[in-house]
Amino acid sequence: MYSNIMSSNELLENANCIIGSEIDNHPQRLRIISSKKHSLPFYNGKEKSVFHLISGEIEIRNIQNDLIIVNVDAPAILGLSSMSSDEDCYYIHTVTNVELTSIPLSEFIDMADHKSLWRHISVILSFYINIYYLRDMMLSQASVYTIIKNHLEIMWSLKKDKLEEISVFDFILNRPPVSRSSLNKVLKDLSAGGYIEIKRGRLVSMNKLPSGY
Repeated sequence: MYSNIMSSNELLENANCIIGSEIDNHPQRLRIISSKKHSLPFYNGKEKSVFHLISGEIEIRNIQNDLIIVNVDAPAILGLSSMSSDEDCYYIHTVTNVELTSIPLSEFIDMADHKSLWRHISVILSFYINIYYLRDMMLSQASVYTIIKNHLEIMWSLKKDKLEEISVFDFILNRPPVSRSSLNKVLKDLSAGGYIEIKRGRLVSMNKLPSGY
């Protein structure tokens, strides 16, 4: 159910391309080059910004508890959810070296009005709403095992080169409210049952996981 949580489609790709191009060519654009493991705010103390992620991968994290909300690969548009809110709830954390451009939110809204971009904006917002909905469904499960199982399945759906760089513990503990002791017990039991194989903290093989625990 969750293995294709970040799957793209033609409408989304087209919307990212069109809006990204408009941001890149805006006279008030700011170009940002950042190495991995750096934090970038959506709000700089004066005004919020909208970003075009040109290359690389980022995490959107919760300011309050630092948990990862979602991972996003380029190309992508970031910061649209802040258009109707005064709250500063999230920030960008770079996973890899990245390149972005940004413009102030007020300029973005004016640009959207003048260039009739709202249809494309709605496509991108719908995509993120779907991700957040699926994430909330996953975290609302009563069973700790079910939460861990779903995250293992998300991990296993990643490309092999990315999977080799990710610690199972870091991936899961930075997202849902699961304790390290609970995670450790479930992983040990799944390993003992031959369902998964973990080497040096990396998930190297996985069979179909049992529905219950």
